[in-house]
Amino acid sequence: CKAPAAWSDYENAPFRPPDRIQPRRVQRGNDSSMPPTDSGTPPRVLVIGSINMDLVARVPAIPRPGETLTGHSLDFIPGGKGANQAVAAARLGAQVSIAGRLGDDAFSATLRQGLTAAGIDTTAVLATPNTASGTAWISVANDGQNAITVIPGSNGAVSVEDVARWEPIIA
Repeated sequence: CKAPAAWSDYENAPFRPPDRIQPRRVQRGNDSSMPPTDSGTPPRVLVIGSINMDLVARVPAIPRPGETLTGHSLDFIPGGKGANQAVAAARLGAQVSIAGRLGDDAFSATLRQGLTAAGIDTTAVLATPNTASGTAWISVANDGQNAITVIPGSNGAVSVEDVARWEPIIA
């Protein structure tokens, strides 16, 4: 298994959608899909959302209850609904910040570094002591079917107080 260093590595990961779904390529950087603001600067986007490490197991089929199968591969792919939205906005040319929580585990540094490498400001991402970062266990069968279990981890620790702390950066 390999651990990607950044979201850009996701494009080269062995996890692929089934053949019947064709992924759409998005041009990176400033392009006509993200017009500048009236001042000529790229739009600013703040995403408040989950940041996860996806553990993607390729398996011959999705196991039935009580069944054990031998998988083909395991990949660690940065993800999370919030993080994925932040990366997409940055790729379209926006100035992006993300607010959320990471744990104090081995995944937190990799996730933060990946977001930073994607051009995303992570100063509003808070550390959650004695807590694992969010994870998702994704089994992907040869036919493209999948089964996903999400463990919120530190994402579940986002509080009303956190949102109040982020208020100055919420436009």
